Amino acid sequence: KVIQIYDTATLTKISEIAGSSMSDTTWSPDGSKLYVAKFKSSVQAELITFDVTTGSNLGSMTFGKSGQSWQLNTLDDGRILANGVSSHAWVLDPNASTARVIYDGATATALADARDGTIWTAVGSTLRHLDVETGTVLATYTVGGGFPTSLVLSPDGRWLYTVTSTNLIVIDTQDGSERVRIPLITSSGAAVTLSADGRTVFVNSGTGSAT
Repeated sequence: KVIQIYDTATLTKISEIAGSSMSDTTWSPDGSKLYVAKFKSSVQAELITFDVTTGSNLGSMTFGKSGQSWQLNTLDDGRILANGVSSHAWVLDPNASTARVIYDGATATALADARDGTIWTAVGSTLRHLDVETGTVLATYTVGGGFPTSLVLSPDGRWLYTVTSTNLIVIDTQDGSERVRIPLITSSGAAVTLSADGRTVFVNSGTGSAT
Protein backbone atom coordinates (compact mmCIF):
# COMPACT_ATOMS: atom_id res chain seq x y z
CA LYS A 1 0.00 0.00 0.00
CA VAL A 2 1.03 3.62 -0.59
CA ILE A 3 -0.06 6.74 1.33
CA GLN A 4 0.11 9.97 -0.67
CA ILE A 5 -0.07 13.29 1.22
CA TYR A 6 -1.48 16.32 -0.63
CA ASP A 7 -1.85 20.03 0.06
CA THR A 8 -5.64 20.46 0.04
CA ALA A 9 -5.42 24.06 -1.19
CA THR A 10 -3.33 23.34 -4.29
CA LEU A 11 -3.83 19.55 -4.65
CA THR A 12 -0.05 19.29 -4.91
CA LYS A 13 1.47 16.06 -3.63
CA ILE A 14 3.73 16.75 -0.63
CA SER A 15 5.13 13.29 0.02
CA GLU A 16 4.52 9.58 -0.43
CA ILE A 17 4.82 6.74 2.10
CA ALA A 18 5.13 3.14 0.95
CA GLY A 19 4.44 0.17 3.18
CA SER A 20 2.45 -3.00 3.67
CA SER A 21 -0.34 -4.21 5.95
CA MET A 22 -1.31 -0.64 6.91
CA SER A 23 -4.49 -0.49 8.99
CA ASP A 24 -5.21 3.18 9.80
CA THR A 25 -3.61 6.64 10.07
CA THR A 26 -3.93 9.77 12.20
CA TRP A 27 -2.18 13.16 12.38
CA SER A 28 -0.18 14.76 15.17
CA PRO A 29 -1.97 17.81 16.67
CA ASP A 30 0.26 20.22 14.70
CA GLY A 31 -0.04 18.26 11.44
CA SER A 32 3.70 17.70 11.07
CA LYS A 33 3.62 13.95 11.66
CA LEU A 34 1.53 11.06 10.37
CA TYR A 35 1.04 7.98 12.54
CA VAL A 36 0.37 4.65 10.83
CA ALA A 37 -0.82 1.41 12.44
CA LYS A 38 0.29 -1.78 10.73
CA PHE A 39 0.87 -5.47 11.42
CA LYS A 40 4.43 -6.10 12.64
CA SER A 41 4.25 -9.84 13.29
CA SER A 42 1.80 -12.60 14.09
CA VAL A 43 1.61 -11.41 17.70
CA GLN A 44 2.15 -7.62 17.63
CA ALA A 45 0.97 -4.45 15.92
CA GLU A 46 3.21 -1.46 15.22
CA LEU A 47 2.74 2.32 15.30
CA ILE A 48 5.10 4.11 12.90
CA THR A 49 5.73 7.87 12.92
CA PHE A 50 6.40 9.61 9.58
CA ASP A 51 7.48 13.16 8.77
CA VAL A 52 4.68 14.65 6.64
CA THR A 53 6.93 16.87 4.53
CA THR A 54 9.62 14.31 3.65
CA GLY A 55 7.81 11.02 4.19
CA SER A 56 10.77 9.79 6.26
CA ASN A 57 10.33 7.21 9.03
CA LEU A 58 10.90 8.89 12.43
CA GLY A 59 10.56 5.76 14.54
CA SER A 60 8.15 3.07 15.65
CA MET A 61 6.77 1.23 18.67
CA THR A 62 4.91 -2.05 19.17
CA PHE A 63 1.60 -2.58 20.96
CA GLY A 64 -1.46 -4.79 21.13
CA LYS A 65 -1.86 -7.76 18.84
CA SER A 66 -1.55 -8.26 15.12
CA GLY A 67 -4.55 -9.44 13.12
CA GLN A 68 -6.69 -6.49 14.24
CA SER A 69 -8.27 -3.82 12.04
CA TRP A 70 -6.77 -0.99 14.08
CA GLN A 71 -8.42 2.45 14.27
CA LEU A 72 -6.43 5.48 15.47
CA ASN A 73 -7.40 8.82 17.02
CA THR A 74 -5.10 11.60 18.25
CA LEU A 75 -5.51 13.18 21.67
CA ASP A 76 -4.84 16.91 22.11
CA ASP A 77 -1.65 16.14 24.06
CA GLY A 78 -0.22 14.13 21.13
CA ARG A 79 -0.90 10.65 22.47
CA ILE A 80 -2.74 8.17 20.26
CA LEU A 81 -5.90 6.19 20.96
CA ALA A 82 -5.97 2.79 19.27
CA ASN A 83 -8.59 0.07 19.11
CA GLY A 84 -9.20 -2.96 16.94
CA VAL A 85 -11.71 -5.72 16.34
CA SER A 86 -11.92 -7.88 19.51
CA SER A 87 -9.22 -5.73 21.14
CA HIS A 88 -9.05 -3.41 24.11
CA ALA A 89 -8.79 0.37 23.76
CA TRP A 90 -5.15 1.46 24.08
CA VAL A 91 -3.44 4.80 24.68
CA LEU A 92 -0.05 5.09 22.97
CA ASP A 93 2.67 7.67 23.59
CA PRO A 94 4.95 7.66 20.52
CA ASN A 95 7.38 10.09 22.18
CA ALA A 96 7.94 7.86 25.22
CA SER A 97 7.26 4.58 23.34
CA THR A 98 4.75 3.49 25.99
CA ALA A 99 1.45 1.68 25.54
CA ARG A 100 -1.26 0.69 27.99
CA VAL A 101 -4.79 -0.66 27.97
CA ILE A 102 -7.31 1.95 29.13
CA TYR A 103 -10.00 -0.47 30.35
CA ASP A 104 -9.54 -4.20 30.97
CA GLY A 105 -13.23 -4.93 31.43
CA ALA A 106 -14.20 -5.20 27.76
CA THR A 107 -12.93 -4.87 24.22
CA ALA A 108 -13.72 -1.86 22.03
CA THR A 109 -14.72 -2.15 18.36
CA ALA A 110 -15.09 1.64 17.96
CA LEU A 111 -14.15 4.71 19.98
CA ALA A 112 -14.49 8.49 20.01
CA ASP A 113 -12.36 11.07 21.82
CA ALA A 114 -14.41 13.45 23.98
CA ARG A 115 -11.53 16.02 24.18
CA ASP A 116 -11.91 16.28 27.95
CA GLY A 117 -9.80 13.38 29.15
CA THR A 118 -12.53 10.86 28.42
CA ILE A 119 -13.53 8.63 25.51
CA TRP A 120 -16.57 6.73 24.31
CA THR A 121 -16.22 3.10 23.24
CA ALA A 122 -18.57 0.59 21.65
CA VAL A 123 -18.61 -3.19 21.72
CA GLY A 124 -21.66 -5.13 20.67
CA SER A 125 -24.62 -2.92 21.50
CA THR A 126 -22.93 -1.38 24.57
CA LEU A 127 -21.58 2.17 24.73
CA ARG A 128 -19.18 3.08 27.55
CA HIS A 129 -17.90 6.49 28.65
CA LEU A 130 -14.39 6.01 30.10
CA ASP A 131 -11.77 8.11 31.85
CA VAL A 132 -8.58 7.81 29.73
CA GLU A 133 -6.18 7.95 32.68
CA THR A 134 -7.93 5.69 35.19
CA GLY A 135 -10.14 3.49 33.01
CA THR A 136 -13.11 4.33 35.24
CA VAL A 137 -16.48 3.67 33.59
CA LEU A 138 -18.41 6.94 33.86
CA ALA A 139 -21.56 5.79 32.07
CA THR A 140 -22.92 2.77 30.19
CA TYR A 141 -25.69 2.85 27.59
CA THR A 142 -27.25 0.36 25.17
CA VAL A 143 -27.92 0.96 21.48
CA GLY A 144 -31.05 -0.73 20.22
CA GLY A 145 -31.33 -2.55 16.92
CA GLY A 146 -27.74 -3.16 15.92
CA PHE A 147 -24.05 -2.99 16.78
CA PRO A 148 -22.18 0.34 16.35
CA THR A 149 -19.23 0.15 13.95
CA SER A 150 -18.13 3.80 14.19
CA LEU A 151 -18.47 6.69 16.68
CA VAL A 152 -17.90 10.44 16.55
CA LEU A 153 -18.78 13.24 18.99
CA SER A 154 -20.16 16.68 18.23
CA PRO A 155 -17.64 19.51 18.89
CA ASP A 156 -19.42 20.42 22.15
CA GLY A 157 -19.52 16.78 23.30
CA ARG A 158 -23.31 16.75 23.65
CA TRP A 159 -24.20 14.40 20.78
CA LEU A 160 -22.69 11.01 19.99
CA TYR A 161 -23.18 9.93 16.38
CA THR A 162 -22.96 6.20 15.72
CA VAL A 163 -23.71 3.95 12.78
CA THR A 164 -24.83 0.34 12.69
CA SER A 165 -25.20 -1.79 9.56
CA THR A 166 -28.59 -0.18 8.88
CA ASN A 167 -28.91 3.13 10.76
CA LEU A 168 -27.31 6.44 11.69
CA ILE A 169 -28.19 7.03 15.36
CA VAL A 170 -27.73 10.19 17.43
CA ILE A 171 -27.33 9.67 21.19
CA ASP A 172 -27.69 12.35 23.87
CA THR A 173 -24.54 11.92 25.99
CA GLN A 174 -26.24 13.44 29.04
CA ASP A 175 -28.70 10.60 29.53
CA GLY A 176 -28.02 8.02 26.78
CA SER A 177 -31.35 8.60 25.08
CA GLU A 178 -31.72 8.09 21.34
CA ARG A 179 -32.73 11.35 19.65
CA VAL A 180 -32.50 10.54 15.92
CA ARG A 181 -32.44 7.33 13.85
CA ILE A 182 -31.96 7.52 10.06
CA PRO A 183 -32.07 4.37 7.85
CA LEU A 184 -28.98 3.73 5.71
CA ILE A 185 -28.04 1.53 2.80
CA THR A 186 -27.19 -1.82 4.40
CA SER A 187 -23.47 -2.14 5.05
CA SER A 188 -21.30 -4.34 7.26
CA GLY A 189 -18.63 -1.65 7.80
CA ALA A 190 -20.30 1.75 7.91
CA ALA A 191 -18.28 4.71 9.21
CA VAL A 192 -19.31 8.20 10.34
CA THR A 193 -17.50 11.54 10.61
CA LEU A 194 -18.42 15.20 11.13
CA SER A 195 -17.50 18.48 9.51
CA ALA A 196 -15.29 20.74 11.66
CA ASP A 197 -18.25 22.90 12.68
CA GLY A 198 -20.37 19.85 13.56
CA ARG A 199 -23.18 20.87 11.22
CA THR A 200 -22.77 18.13 8.60
CA VAL A 201 -22.60 14.36 9.14
CA PHE A 202 -20.88 12.15 6.57
CA VAL A 203 -21.60 8.42 6.46
CA ASN A 204 -19.87 5.77 4.38
CA SER A 205 -22.77 3.34 4.15
CA GLY A 206 -21.65 0.73 1.65
CA THR A 207 -19.13 -0.05 -1.07
CA GLY A 208 -18.93 2.93 -3.39
CA SER A 209 -21.67 4.85 -1.58
CA ALA A 210 -21.77 7.73 0.88
CA THR A 211 -24.45 9.87 2.51
